[in-house]
Amino acid sequence: MASYQMMVKDVIKKADILLEVIDARFPDETRNSEVERDVARSRKPFIIVLNKCDLVSR
Repeated sequence: MASYQMMVKDVIKKADILLEVIDARFPDETRNSEVERDVARSRKPFIIVLNKCDLVSR
């Protein structure tokens, strides 16, 4: 397992709540399904934050 994967799992384990910041212009490209799966398994509160929303047309 790569060291960054171990760090991510450690952060998920230690956190009370988890945030994933994604780019509102490219939400599908900036989401991380592996991390989201690990967070879902942890059953901890999870919030997706859309960054750069002001650059997206309505």
